[in-house]
Amino acid sequence: SLTIANGGAVMGQGGNWAAINADAGGTTNNPYGMGITLTATTITINAGGALNANGGYGGFYAGGPGYKTNVGAAAYGGQSSNACNPTYGSLSNCTALGSGGQGGFGGGALKLIVTGTLTVDGTNACDGMLATWNYPAGSGGSLWIDCNTLQGAGVISANGGRAANDEGGGGGR
Repeated sequence: SLTIANGGAVMGQGGNWAAINADAGGTTNNPYGMGITLTATTITINAGGALNANGGYGGFYAGGPGYKTNVGAAAYGGQSSNACNPTYGSLSNCTALGSGGQGGFGGGALKLIVTGTLTVDGTNACDGMLATWNYPAGSGGSLWIDCNTLQGAGVISANGGRAANDEGGGGGR
């Protein structure tokens, strides 16, 4: 069992960017990366607590399969605000890392296997990071939840990164 208290945080940042994630559609030329799998009987994220894998792939001018050099914000499960970069990955095996835009990391990948109850009253996210000023953002990542019971009034998200003065990243899965 895992309990994250108010003010507590478990951050699963990064992942293996070079891993060939064949289950999600990755290949040698486009590996898609692998994130983190957490297995527990119960997971409780209390209000004010967080279980996140924000900022998983890329970074400033870095990449991933949803980013073309010097062409706006990154995509993954959804198009970025400029809709010029390709979506990628599997709809049924959402485990790929998000792609980084010119100014921000893409979201990580987090797979939760909970044989009992997952309670989210805090935040459970794989969001793209806020982009640096005047640069496009990264995409959201992957958040796969496999649980017997899901409850709570918190936030579950895989949003694309925001950009203060440029394009926002595409959503994750």
